[in-house]
Amino acid sequence: LLTRLEMSRSRSVILLPLSCPGERRYEVDDDDEHAVSEKTKFLKDQTHNELVKFREKWLVDSQSQNYQSAHSNLSIMGALLYVTGLYPTFPVPISPSAWLVTSALQECGAAMKLNEKQAQQTKVEDFTRDGRFFEKDTVRLRPGWKFLSPVVMRENSVS
Repeated sequence: LLTRLEMSRSRSVILLPLSCPGERRYEVDDDDEHAVSEKTKFLKDQTHNELVKFREKWLVDSQSQNYQSAHSNLSIMGALLYVTGLYPTFPVPISPSAWLVTSALQECGAAMKLNEKQAQQTKVEDFTRDGRFFEKDTVRLRPGWKFLSPVVMRENSVS
């Protein structure tokens, strides 16, 4: 994570913590009454393992397809297609980063399953919208899963 944050050229970076079913927001390791249940530990380990497998698969795929050089072009094309309203007609993600995160969340079982077109139409701001209040444009998690409050890692204004 640290390497990714250091390499990022984004002016604003926020982390959106993910909480699994049964996980308390503020867990205390040394307090017996707040001990993490075995089910929660198992679920967290399983989620971590699935995300590691997803990352390894996508690293191999991205190297074989030279995704590093295509990411910027995909981002620009997705933004232009979104602004012009043509995004439903082309199989290009609006935000390649949001599409990849949505795919990872689906792979590990945290997010509701979407078809490929719906996943490609995910935008970064969709992660911060609460599905209880917004019917559209939100990343829906499976029951028990939730996003916690965002953590601002870097916020620079343009001057």
